[in-house]
Amino acid sequence: MAALEQGGVHAKTINARDRPRYKTRLCNSFRQEGTCRFGSACLFAHSSEELRRTLTDGGADGSRDVSGLGGGGG
Repeated sequence: MAALEQGGVHAKTINARDRPRYKTRLCNSFRQEGTCRFGSACLFAHSSEELRRTLTDGGADGSRDVSGLGGGGG
């Protein structure tokens, strides 16, 4: 996979198939402090727009309510 450099952070291109939970939860650091040391390389979402849906989230159709999500590290 190609390496990217953004904001001084080296990150590999993320393949959602390899990381099924990628960007499925909000980043605690970004949510609480407004910043995240991993920047764009963070595995957690920094906004509701970044959140990905998965088939295991909520309803039978894969939909979910993201309004009250807390989240992972970061």
